[in-house]
Amino acid sequence: MIRFSHLLLASLLAGLPGWAAAQAVTPTDHPGFVLAEAIAVQGCSLHQDDVNALLGDLGLEPPQFPQMAVPLMRDGYLMPGGEGRLQLVNWGLCIGDEPDEAENGGAAAATAPAATDAQPDDEAQPDDETTEAATE
Repeated sequence: MIRFSHLLLASLLAGLPGWAAAQAVTPTDHPGFVLAEAIAVQGCSLHQDDVNALLGDLGLEPPQFPQMAVPLMRDGYLMPGGEGRLQLVNWGLCIGDEPDEAENGGAAAATAPAATDAQPDDEAQPDDETTEAATE
C-alpha cells in the first residue's frame, strides 16, 4: 500500500505545470511569515525606504520589523539585494534571482565595464589636446 501511494504521488506530481513545481516551500509557522508574504506580494523585493509604509499597511510598528526580518535572514529567506533592497528567496514564488534584480544588476554590470574602458581613452584625448595647445 505504501509503495502504491508513492507511485500515485509521483504520477500526480509529474502532471503538474512547470510553475507549480518551481514554487518553494512557505513555512506558515515561521516568525517572519507575515513580512515574507507582504514582500512576496510586492515582487519579492523591498526597498529600505518602503519598510515603514509596508509595516503600516500590515498594522505593525517599526520595532516589530527586526523580530521578523532577522529570523528570515538567519534562515536564508531574506538577503541584501543591493541598492538598499531586501530580496526574498526560496519562499513561495520567490525562488531566486527575480527579474528586477537580474535586469538591474545585469544591466549595471554589463554597462559598467564598457564605461570604465571608455573613460581612460576619453581622458587620454583631452591630455593630448592640452599638450598640443601648450606646445603651440
